[in-house]
Amino acid sequence: MFTDMEGTELYEKMMEGSSEIGIRIKGLIEIRLKKSEKEFVVPDNIEEFDIRNYV
Repeated sequence: MFTDMEGTELYEKMMEGSSEIGIRIKGLIEIRLKKSEKEFVVPDNIEEFDIRNYV
């Protein structure tokens, strides 16, 4: 969400309000950008399927 807000007036207000909040928001943005998406692979047979891999 914060990555989409970057450059907006609301984002600028939040960043200038408190340096601690700004640091936390920047940290959240960095964490989100570093996360890699899990690759979705359909198993060849049903025995290999484990729902926990997709939650």
